[in-house]
Parts: sequence; C-alpha cells; structure tokens
Amino acid sequence: MNLIAATVQQQIQARGRKDAKVAVIAWTLNKNGKVRYVLITSTGNRVRWTLPKGTVEEGKTDEQVALEECYEEGGVRGRRLKKLPGSYKIEGLPLTVFVMKVTKVLRNWPEHHERGRRLVSFKRAQEMLKKGGKKNKAMLKALRDAHAQIKKTVGK
Repeated sequence: MNLIAATVQQQIQARGRKDAKVAVIAWTLNKNGKVRYVLITSTGNRVRWTLPKGTVEEGKTDEQVALEECYEEGGVRGRRLKKLPGSYKIEGLPLTVFVMKVTKVLRNWPEHHERGRRLVSFKRAQEMLKKGGKKNKAMLKALRDAHAQIKKTVGK
C-alpha cells in the first residue's frame, strides 16, 4: 500500500463508518499452557455464541473499537492487537478481524448481565460458532486463520 492510500485509509477509519465492522479473536493460555478463546453470547440470545465485535464509530480507529468491544462485551483486556490478514464479510459488510492476547479477565464488565462468556479450546470454539449458522461463517473462518498463527506463536 502506498503512502497516499495508507493516509486515505486512516482518514476513513478516523471518520467512522456504519458500513464496516470489527471483530476480535481474543485468546489466552490456561494453567496448563493450552490456548483458550473468548466467546460471548449475542445480546438477548444466550444460546448463540460469537466473538466480540462492533461497528466502527466516528472518530475512532478500528483498533480502538476492537479494544472497547473486548472490554464491553467480553470483559477482557489485552495487548498485541494485530490485524488478521484476509478478507472477511459479515451481513454483507466488510469485517476487519484482530487477534489479541488477553492479559486480564474481568469478573464484572459493562455487559456482563446481558451476555455469557466462555474461554474454550479451539475445537470447542469451532463447535460453538458453527451452531450460530450463517451469521458466524466469517467468524469461524477468521478463528481458523488466527489459530494457525497463534499455534506458531505458542508452539502448541
């Protein structure tokens, strides 16, 4: 990407877009050193599991929105927010996916009364996302892509 294209992209991100979404694949290691992924339930539907995600807001970058959604929806804080390469869409809108290493799992967070949260294995995360049907198709693909990268990072 050339300098002009990068600048235009940053300006678009800072203005905010109601036609773009961000999602986060948040992960941590359990006591046994196994990778666990953060899944949350949809608002008002404690049966359908998904990833923390949100709409890009005016005046905020994709990264800022991603971190806020992890905190507000999933009750996790983290670092190493890294954009996942690839092209994803959700409900016909472009979806930017980030991978984040969780540094803190909170007991209380803004939406803890509205959502469930689980930290699960890759296999279990796939199963739970598949149950969400077509709405989770992009999330499932992103999870698989991220898992391949995370495995290289932690060696498990």
